[in-house]
Amino acid sequence: MQITRKKHWYVIRIRSNSERLAKVGLHNKQFQVFNPTYKTLSLRRDRKKILNRPIFDGYIFIRTFLNPECHLEILKTPGVVEILKNSRGPIPVPDYQIENVRLLEKHTGIFFSRKKFEIGEAVLVNEGPLAGLRG
Repeated sequence: MQITRKKHWYVIRIRSNSERLAKVGLHNKQFQVFNPTYKTLSLRRDRKKILNRPIFDGYIFIRTFLNPECHLEILKTPGVVEILKNSRGPIPVPDYQIENVRLLEKHTGIFFSRKKFEIGEAVLVNEGPLAGLRG
């Protein structure tokens, strides 16, 4: 595992439907947690209700100095499965990508119905309220 002297964002995989449990647990351990959500309309027989849903089901972001002690504390948190990693260890998420997600979270309206993208496919939004978003 790479030890870093700078705080970076990392992606944490969460057990199914455990985003809130993991977010609260990590927050109580003084970690900076980001669980981006969007609002969606839930149509019930008798009413309409607006719900907050996670943008990335099963994943949240955490910003920390990832030393061995922090790594262990993160993994011991209820609901946490793993920190996303490759063969060299946990993978930091660049700050600009977190800012793109923050832009996405601020947007209101329908934007989650789209064509299926291939994993790793580069995307640039050219026009509309999310213009300039890269990912």
